[in-house]
Amino acid sequence: MHKRLIRQLRRFGLNPKDAGIDTDIRELYSVISETYSEYDEALDMLRSTIELSSNELISRSRQLRQHLVELDEARSEAENSRSVLATTFNAIGEAILAVDGSGRVRHANHLAEQLFDSNHLQSRQVDNLLIRKLAKRMDQPKRLFKTLRVLKKDPSKRYFGYLQLLDGRHIECHSIPEYFENIVTGRVWSFRDITGYKQAEADNMHRVFHDELTNLPNRLLLKERIEHSIKLCARENTMMAVLFIDLDGFKRINDAEGHTAGDGLLKEIALRLEGIIRDQDTLARLTSDEFVILQEAVTSQHSVRQLCKRIHDSIAYPIELGEKSFHITCCVGISIYPRDDNDPDALLRKADMAMYRAKEMGRSCVQFYSDSMERYAIYQVEMQRKLFVALEQGLLTLYFQPEIDVKTGEVIQLEALVRWINPDGSMISPAEFIPMAEKMGMINNIGDYILNEACAHIRRWNQQGYDRVVVAVNLSVREFQQTDFIEKVKNTILSHGISARSLVFEITESVFMEDMERVLKVMHEFKRFGIRFAVDDFGTGFSSFSYLQKLPVDFLKIDRSLVQSVVQGVKESAVVECIVDIGRHLQMKVVAEGIEDEVTLLHLERLNCDYAQGFFICRPQPAEEMEPWLSRLR
Repeated sequence: MHKRLIRQLRRFGLNPKDAGIDTDIRELYSVISETYSEYDEALDMLRSTIELSSNELISRSRQLRQHLVELDEARSEAENSRSVLATTFNAIGEAILAVDGSGRVRHANHLAEQLFDSNHLQSRQVDNLLIRKLAKRMDQPKRLFKTLRVLKKDPSKRYFGYLQLLDGRHIECHSIPEYFENIVTGRVWSFRDITGYKQAEADNMHRVFHDELTNLPNRLLLKERIEHSIKLCARENTMMAVLFIDLDGFKRINDAEGHTAGDGLLKEIALRLEGIIRDQDTLARLTSDEFVILQEAVTSQHSVRQLCKRIHDSIAYPIELGEKSFHITCCVGISIYPRDDNDPDALLRKADMAMYRAKEMGRSCVQFYSDSMERYAIYQVEMQRKLFVALEQGLLTLYFQPEIDVKTGEVIQLEALVRWINPDGSMISPAEFIPMAEKMGMINNIGDYILNEACAHIRRWNQQGYDRVVVAVNLSVREFQQTDFIEKVKNTILSHGISARSLVFEITESVFMEDMERVLKVMHEFKRFGIRFAVDDFGTGFSSFSYLQKLPVDFLKIDRSLVQSVVQGVKESAVVECIVDIGRHLQMKVVAEGIEDEVTLLHLERLNCDYAQGFFICRPQPAEEMEPWLSRLR
């Protein structure tokens, strides 16, 4: 029986288990009990159904809320992306126009508004914008018109080009079609201002073709202009000239005063040279102190000489830098088209060769190219090769020439003179190969050889009992310029175990004119070591007398040109006598070079000259033939 029915019967005082209950009543109780049970089952089912529905609703509610959160996040992300895109669109550094299929502007960034000078570009026709706002500001608008016609005819085409505006700006332009499902639905235009890049490119090109210090054309640009000039001359049957200019003594000023002064001097010379040439001519700077003028439309060699005179006159005026004044001269070498060549490099090379020949002639000289210079250049190359071989194979040797006391005939010292003797016995004059060795940078090798051989001979003669022998060795400018020169000389002397007093170094005026301060330092160092000095070829330079009071010199060697003219007249004799007197007052011994006869020797004795040297006394001889003279050593 159902529990609920039992409770209800008991409430009314009935006992459902009473045995005396009528059968019909009992059956009624049974039906009611079953009804209650069915009701409970239905209620349980309803509750279960309601619970399931509620859980599903809760789940769906949760899903809906999650979806709403995701939608909100997506919307926020989309807004952020749109903001980033808009910012990027405006910060991209290019003017951008996005155009629809009808040619109307859909989007435009700030740079586009600036380029087209409008804040309202939306919905405007791009063709009208380009034509009205841009084309009228262009240097060549027809190119843009042609581009627009091509793109209108074929919307699938791309475009890339450059637009130059009248205000000097350069614009790089791109245009590409926009596709949707393989159909052109619009177009994007981009415009980038590349004026800065173009200017930087132009500056770089300028640097490539111009000298940084003077802003003059350099070798590359000069060569281009020579090539152009050759074509012009060939067409018009005219001439042109290449003038190669080299400043005399610039290195000495640059080393002594510093690069700042040297640079200032070069800039001033560049300005002066620019002021004397025509607009059609070209002035270029090639190296430190080398300039080139390309003279166009030359009518005659005389007109070139006139330009050379203007060059010398313009440079001759003193150059004031700070508190100092500098005097500069130059040498000029010239080649002429078409007479000398029709190749730019060859014309430059031949003008350079002519310049070097001019420098050999002295300061402020001018030289036109001639074929003999080419032959001489070939000869120099061959001589350089042979000189290398001579050094390697030991073809150089030392000859010696005695210097004697004019009054007693005693030998004071021997001058070491280098000789080049070929295997066949033929001899090449030092006057031929020494200047060439100086030009080619081989003089230091020869100088090392001479010093080493001279020391070796002194050692052998000392070992033979001639311990008073003194050998004079000639030094070049380049040897003095060596940074390790002092150390190298000392090591050579010490390695042979001889006295430094056994050596005299002979120098010419050119040595101390290069860098007086350094030369004095080197000379004083050698003097402390024991080496003595002689000034060779004295009397031929303009500045010799002014240097004598500064230099620690022991001997003056009068140049042979003065010595050989001493008997020709009173004036010539007086000049030599003055030099002898100067030497005596400065406590220097005077040596007369180039004595070729007895008359000259006797005349020098009357002038109280101390020592003499020359062919009349003794020709230069190899070491093994010096025995008779060594026995006459003082």
